[in-house]
Amino acid sequence: MLQLEVSTDWLKLYILHNTEEEILNFIKREPMVAFVLLNAPRLLETTFPGSPLTLEIGHDPEIETRAEYLILTVQTELDTKEAIKRERQFTEEHWNSLTYFVSNRIMLDVE
Repeated sequence: MLQLEVSTDWLKLYILHNTEEEILNFIKREPMVAFVLLNAPRLLETTFPGSPLTLEIGHDPEIETRAEYLILTVQTELDTKEAIKRERQFTEEHWNSLTYFVSNRIMLDVE
């Protein structure tokens, strides 16, 4: 099995309510999300320049299995109409190209 070692120091910049260990454990359980997390800041910067990002683990109480997912939040200063437009643009250009499994492990939230 191919194993890739990558520095995770950058994760500390985005973690909101969870500990770094909780986020890393999630990534270890769901390794396919690592690619998305490595690329998301750069991709989101092109759509939401200068907007801070946060990362946390969410829980869906209605789903018994695989109830955890990551929430990647963009905190934008854009007006609502422009933020919605850019979120749709980002979804069409990047988010929709992810596999079903990965997109259900990561949620994008624009606030």
